[in-house]
Amino acid sequence: MVTSTPPLPEQPTSGAVPIGQSLRDLIGEAQALRIDVQESEAARRRAELAQRRFSIVLGAALALLTLFSVLLFVVVRQLYDTADRNRALNERIADCTTAGGTCYERSGERTGAAVQQLVRSQLYIIECSRELPIAENPPGDAFDARFEKCVADRLAEPPK
Repeated sequence: MVTSTPPLPEQPTSGAVPIGQSLRDLIGEAQALRIDVQESEAARRRAELAQRRFSIVLGAALALLTLFSVLLFVVVRQLYDTADRNRALNERIADCTTAGGTCYERSGERTGAAVQQLVRSQLYIIECSRELPIAENPPGDAFDARFEKCVADRLAEPPK
């Protein structure tokens, strides 16, 4: 009986690729696959980094928009408060500068009384200077005191 020995791995059998070639092909495919995985992983990392950057920029933009909105609200509120305070002041100014206003009328009365008092004072100064002529009364503290008393006494009397 003739026994046949199996073919050696280095020797191709009919139509088969030698094992060494197959291993080299597998190693090449594994290396290509590893390069693809590394490139894919690098692309994924770049995408994650771009996503993080976008998230940071978006967050910063939203924070600035929120800050701007809050500041705008504060400014508008201050303007409203200022306008509200000025409204009362403007009403008072209008009341004091418009004929017929309560403040205007009171100011007119006070001004009239002050002018009247000044006119009366001038008249009484003239009258007292006639009653106490300087030729007969030498100037000095005694004359000044009598002159001022004369004017004060007349001003104390009710107006005629």
